Amino acid sequence: MFLALGVRLRSCEALWPLSGLHSIRGECLIDRVQYRCEDDVLAIVTANADALDVDYVRKMSMRVILASESPRRAELLKAAGFDIEVIPSRIDEDRHDGEAAEDYVLRVAQAKADVAAHNRKDLPIVAADTIVVLDGHIMGKPKDDDEATRMLRMLGGRTHEVLTGVVVRLGGRQQGHVERTRVRLGPLSPAEIAWYVGTGEPRDKAGAYAVQGLASRFIEEIGGSYTNVVGLPVAAVYRLLRELGQGGSDRLRQGYRGPPKLYAEAEDPPLPIL
Repeated sequence: MFLALGVRLRSCEALWPLSGLHSIRGECLIDRVQYRCEDDVLAIVTANADALDVDYVRKMSMRVILASESPRRAELLKAAGFDIEVIPSRIDEDRHDGEAAEDYVLRVAQAKADVAAHNRKDLPIVAADTIVVLDGHIMGKPKDDDEATRMLRMLGGRTHEVLTGVVVRLGGRQQGHVERTRVRLGPLSPAEIAWYVGTGEPRDKAGAYAVQGLASRFIEEIGGSYTNVVGLPVAAVYRLLRELGQGGSDRLRQGYRGPPKLYAEAEDPPLPIL
């Protein structure tokens, strides 16, 4: 039992912020505990089925196709409890002449979803594209360090927008959305820009910075979804998947891989870190 491990329980709707499984309905909340992986959490739930609705927990672990090679998007989905399969979608991401920013990111996300759909039609596909916009100027990933330097000079001391187009597709049905987040960078000196560009971090990032990385020291304010700035608005993705699932498909809930070993059966039982 949890109490034997010194874990405090309380009666309320349960949330699992560290496991990535959110809004689990049940009788208790595990508070201030870290587990090594999602399977550890499911093992605990399975061993204490009298306290939680285990079937609901299992359904909440959705399996999806990620039409992107971005490790950041994969990490965000995994952290939110998704079981993902990556299918890279290599397409032409150049912007069309006169194309509006929202139209651009949605078109690219749609193209990525189309490529992935040729390979897998049995699972939901999540595709996304992220850009930075400042005064109507669209910034994607810098082509080289010189372009990264120019982007950071423009962004320093100003507020810009991060736009991510998201397309969620299952068979012939799909949902699309564009998430907007406002970000303000503090003033950047030439020395700071040179140092940051020299780290190599800006090279594969829209707008030439990583909010979750070294550039976090420069971020003064974020208005909106933080995960959107990282590269994928996870809450929006989850909402789109739920809306897509209202059509009656059970394939949105095929991510559960069977119950893990219980503590008594496991050779190396996972221990909570208090």
